[in-house]
Amino acid sequence: MITFFTIPKPFKGHISVIQKNAIQSWLYLHPGCEIILYGDEEGIRETADEFGLVHVPEIKKNENGTPFLDFVFNHAQSIAKNDTLCYANADIIFCKDFIKSIQNIKKDSFLAVGRRWENTIQTPLNFSDTDWENNLRTVVKNNGILTGPTAIDYFVFPKIIQVKILSFLVGRKGWDNWMIYHARKEGYPVIDISQVTTIIHQNHDYNHVPIKQGEKWQGPESDYNENLMGNKLCQKSDLFLWSIDDADYYLTDRGLFRRRNGILNLLNRNVILKSPEFLYPLIGFFIMTIYKIKIMALLNRILSIQ
Repeated sequence: MITFFTIPKPFKGHISVIQKNAIQSWLYLHPGCEIILYGDEEGIRETADEFGLVHVPEIKKNENGTPFLDFVFNHAQSIAKNDTLCYANADIIFCKDFIKSIQNIKKDSFLAVGRRWENTIQTPLNFSDTDWENNLRTVVKNNGILTGPTAIDYFVFPKIIQVKILSFLVGRKGWDNWMIYHARKEGYPVIDISQVTTIIHQNHDYNHVPIKQGEKWQGPESDYNENLMGNKLCQKSDLFLWSIDDADYYLTDRGLFRRRNGILNLLNRNVILKSPEFLYPLIGFFIMTIYKIKIMALLNRILSIQ
């Protein structure tokens, strides 16, 4: 079974409703699921007590009180009772097809990811209603939006692979992209389970981000995450910000299949995976140069047609 671990925001107002919805959906999946809540923000201890969850209050934070992910990942892997772990943002609702999907991954090591449906949920879900999941699926089908491959809200992996994450800040840009890159670089299969799961992200504001410089998580803490990646992802180029589309496998009802990508994408990724990291800035410059040449050629063709 699965051990979920997460770093909730303070349980206040709408975000409290969202997080309790998410946590109860995880408990609903299977009696053997374990949930670990990290942090000492308002309401975390009380929520852990209410639902009988594991609570770890003392975690590593920066000067703004934003938690570091490396402590949480390392600690969760050391205390988890189950052999499979799932880090998930505390606003994510899982349905029962999630458990079935993970059980259908017949590999000893892997990193599973998937796309999410965005939906606004303002009120507590009624988990005493046996049809709550079917009702929610209907609402999401009618009103939800399936987001693109860059919105990554959860990672599933066996405890035996011991993910060695960098000291990223939670909820800021880049670290989720790095997880996909890192797994591929380490030789672990990255599996996209989007086709066989319904994962629901409950929409919320981003007022919790300190020194915010955009609509969401933009600001100095996201800059910190990008700088931490350094030449590992050559953050000056979005070509190195890996997404769900960079999974090398995808799961369907018929089983696991290797993904076929375009020639240019395969070239980009294979060069990166097979090259030492000190060459990444040079590779990034080379790839961007190729793209600029292609763009200029396309513009010239358009102008000549006119």
